[in-house]
Amino acid sequence: MAYVIVNYWPFLAAAGGLGFLVGWWALGSSRRAHSSDGGTAP
Repeated sequence: MAYVIVNYWPFLAAAGGLGFLVGWWALGSSRRAHSSDGGTAP
């Protein structure tokens, strides 16, 4: 198992970082959409 982790950790780190960036971007875009509707959305 350690062999797999050592050889694939860069890919796992890249996948985790990409997922984090996508989630952060989605959160920011939804926040902008809410603030542009007059402030009625939570």
